[in-house]
Amino acid sequence: GARTELLKIPVVVHIVWKNSSENLHDSIIYSQIDQLNAAYRLNNTNKNDIRQEFKHLQADANIEFELVAIKRVKTNSNFSVSLTNLPDEVKRAESGGSSAVDPIKHLNIWVCKIQPIAFIGGQILGYAYPPSGLSNWPDGSTAPSTNLEGVVIDYRVFGTHNPNVLTVGGMTYHAIGNTTVHEVGHYLGLRHIWGDGTSIFGGNSCNVDDGIADTPNQGSQTAGTCNKSQNTCIDSANDHPDMIENYMDYSSESCQNTFTIGQVGLMRSVLKLQRKLLAISTINAANVESNISIFPNPTSDFV
Repeated sequence: GARTELLKIPVVVHIVWKNSSENLHDSIIYSQIDQLNAAYRLNNTNKNDIRQEFKHLQADANIEFELVAIKRVKTNSNFSVSLTNLPDEVKRAESGGSSAVDPIKHLNIWVCKIQPIAFIGGQILGYAYPPSGLSNWPDGSTAPSTNLEGVVIDYRVFGTHNPNVLTVGGMTYHAIGNTTVHEVGHYLGLRHIWGDGTSIFGGNSCNVDDGIADTPNQGSQTAGTCNKSQNTCIDSANDHPDMIENYMDYSSESCQNTFTIGQVGLMRSVLKLQRKLLAISTINAANVESNISIFPNPTSDFV
């Protein structure tokens, strides 16, 4: 069936650095590609930590990532977030960044120091624009132009064994590569599992959805914890706790282990439609044998 088709995405990683600690070693970059492949092929070591009630929803996306280039750019620029602007300057050589490599045919990932958000002192770990033409996203969510397509990640949360530690408000963030998994999910069309109904000031919103039928209703983000009893929306029929195991929550990276069948369906649809030139299609060898019949059988000298 369609699921046996493996979709391979070529990746260009841009390391845009000012201080030498931001100029990440190749091994950290490779570890991040490995973590993407583990997550999108359901080969992650913690995949069986999912609760039984969600196990049947867990899916192999049959999407793989191939690193084709690393671009290193030394910069004097700061990449700042405000309440109105994301630091897209990192994607432009003329503003101290590194320009995208053929973004229709490559996933560009920019790794840099993202400055704290002015005024409120918060920190974004990364961001990505979804493709246009998706009904589960509001108007105005997409990239301002094609050359700004891709994923931006703070250098302290890239890779699985990064020596740089991110501390915000006295709290240390434990990064094992799932921030990039999450942002690539956005890039391939997925929304936050709670549907973004809440403001930055909190609150709860059970009447807003991520547009994916098989993710349980969730009223707000899971803020860096792994509380399996958390249930922010009590539904009168078919109630489930929050799916903190989902990569599209803000739960602790250590408990994230799953994309659902519905999420996989949307991402694969995006790779056939909105981002159809991005992925290279191959037949997944692991699933080929069952589709081959040999004739004559048995045979001695020809098939």
